[in-house]
Amino acid sequence: MGEGMTPVIRSDDNVLLRMDYFMSTLSFKDRGAAVLVAHCKSIGVEKVVQDSSGNAGNSVAAYCARAGIACEIFVPEGTSSKKINMIEAHGAIANVLCPAVATTAPMSAAPKSKQKASITPTTSITPSFTKAPKPTSMKSMNNWGAFRSA
Repeated sequence: MGEGMTPVIRSDDNVLLRMDYFMSTLSFKDRGAAVLVAHCKSIGVEKVVQDSSGNAGNSVAAYCARAGIACEIFVPEGTSSKKINMIEAHGAIANVLCPAVATTAPMSAAPKSKQKASITPTTSITPSFTKAPKPTSMKSMNNWGAFRSA
């Protein structure tokens, strides 16, 4: 979907800024979602159930839609309607829950899924999501070298 090569601009002689809002869903979370959903696809997952306050849910919903994987996102009460609308625009089901249950709901919802293969990735701890941004450092260093020689 185009994640990865976002522009870098020079702020001053010592600071470069990576413009990750140029990602497909306007968030750096696309880096992790791309790897996470690709992994889910490779192991035959039919449905992803995830908790999010919005940005990760939007990214996961977008990449699931692209991969043909059903998606259900649980968001806490108070999540902006714009974020919920973006999640739903990708065909995902958005469930709004009170904050007290938002973090445990996906774990209890996944076993109730009618799909025979469902997964509940928590983006803050799932290795395929958390390791995806690491190559960004190398890309940034490559960009820095190009800026230094300019």
